[in-house]
Amino acid sequence: MTHSGGKKHNVGYVRQRFEVRVFDEDSKEEIVVGWSNSESSANSWAASLDARPGWRDGRVIDLFATATTE
Repeated sequence: MTHSGGKKHNVGYVRQRFEVRVFDEDSKEEIVVGWSNSESSANSWAASLDARPGWRDGRVIDLFATATTE
C-alpha cells in the first residue's frame, strides 16, 4: 500500500526549470532522473550521478532556455 492509497503520485516536471539527465549504460540511452528549480542544485546532482555504477555523463538542461534557429 502506498501513502496515497494506490493513487498516482503527483511528481514530475511541474513547471520546474532544470531537468537532470544521465546516460544509462545498461539501456544505452539518456534518461531523465529528475527536475529542480535551482541551477546549483541541479548541477550538483548531475555531477554526483557519475558515482552510480552504470550511469555517466550527468547533465542539466535549462527547460526555460529559448531555442533559436539560424
